[in-house]
Amino acid sequence: MNAGYSSRPRQRVALFESVLRLRRIHWLPIALLVAASPDSIYAGSLAKVWELDLKKALQGEHLSHDQSFKVKSLSFSQDAQQIAVLLEGIAVLFHVPDAKPVLGHFQNDLYDSFGWSPDGSVIHSGGHVVRLGDQKACDLPPNAIAPKFIGKGSLVAFYIDPQPTPHGLVDFRHPGPAHLKSYDTDCNEQDSWEVSAGWFIHDASPDRGLLSVSEIMPTLPYGHMELIVSPLTKTVVRGRSVAYGPIGSFSENGRTLCGGNLCWDVDTARQVGKAPVSGGASAVATRASRVVLDDDHEGGIPFSSAFTEMAGRRRVWDYGTNKEVASWQLKFMTYWKSFDSDGFNRDRRPIPCAISPDGDYVVEGGDGKIWLYRIQP
Repeated sequence: MNAGYSSRPRQRVALFESVLRLRRIHWLPIALLVAASPDSIYAGSLAKVWELDLKKALQGEHLSHDQSFKVKSLSFSQDAQQIAVLLEGIAVLFHVPDAKPVLGHFQNDLYDSFGWSPDGSVIHSGGHVVRLGDQKACDLPPNAIAPKFIGKGSLVAFYIDPQPTPHGLVDFRHPGPAHLKSYDTDCNEQDSWEVSAGWFIHDASPDRGLLSVSEIMPTLPYGHMELIVSPLTKTVVRGRSVAYGPIGSFSENGRTLCGGNLCWDVDTARQVGKAPVSGGASAVATRASRVVLDDDHEGGIPFSSAFTEMAGRRRVWDYGTNKEVASWQLKFMTYWKSFDSDGFNRDRRPIPCAISPDGDYVVEGGDGKIWLYRIQP
C-alpha cells in the first residue's frame, strides 16, 4: 500500500517533466518561425505620431491617490481631433495634434460608457452629459442604460422601470416595462417608446438615426435577435436571428455593420466582407471601410495563451478592397489578478485600441501609456 501510494507522486513528477520536455522541444522552433516570419516584420505599416505618459500628463488633476492608469477603452471624436481615454472611474480627453488634455477629467460611473456627439461639441461620460464649449453639465436618470448619441443634440438610452416592493423599495431584479427614451443635451426627456425588456443597445449611427440592438430570445436555436431600430420613427427596420455574436458596430456612415471577422450591409444583412483571421473586430472606422482585428492564432494549440501573446497580431483590414492595410504585434495587459480557493485567476487581454473615423490613425493604450500611430499608405 505504501509503495503504491509513493508511486503516484513519482508518476506526477515524470508526467510534469515530460510536459516540460515537450514544451521545450516544440516551442523553440515555433518561436523561431514566428520571429523569422515576414508577417512579423511590419514596422513600416505604422508611423508613431506621439507617445504619452498618462501620469505625467495628468499631474495636478487632483486624482485619487490609488487611481489606476490602466486604459480601459479609447475613442476618437468624429473629426478625429480629440481622443477620449477611459480609466478606472474617469474619462480624460486629449487633443490629437499636441496630446494635451482638454478640460481636466470627467467622472465615469455607468458601465464605462462614453460617447461623442456628431460634431464633437458634447460628450456623455457614463450618465454625465457635458457641453465642452461652456462646460455645462447634467446627469441622465440613474435607470438610463447604455446612452448613445443619435443626432447632434439628442441621446437615446435604454430605460428600465424598476418595480417597487411592498416596503416601498426598488427591486431591479424584477424590472417593469422597458423603454427607449430620448434626451436633449440638457438631460430633459424628449420622447419615450416602450420596447422589450430583453433589448440591449450595442451601437448607434447618428448619420442614419439607427441603433444596433440585440434581443435575448431563449426560445430561438441561435440565442438572440439582431435588430436595426429607428428610435425616431419607433420602428424595427430589420431583424434576424444570429448566433451568440457577433453583434456589429456601424461603419461607412451607417451603411455597414462589422463584428467578429465579418461585415454586412445594414439594410439587407448581406455579407460584404470576411477577413481571413481567427479573431474579431476590436475597433471600427465609422466613416471608412476599415476595421481593426485581433488575430489571436488560437485553435487547440497547447499552451495557447502563451502562443497567443507571442504570435498574435493586430491587423487593419479594409473590407472595401478586401486587403490588409497594416499589421503589428498584439500587446496584452493584466487588469487584475488574485489567489483564492480556486487557484490563480487573472484578467489578461489585448490592450484597448481605436481607429479614427477616416481610418487613417490608430491609438492604443496600456498601463499608463498611450501611443498614436498614422497608418502608412
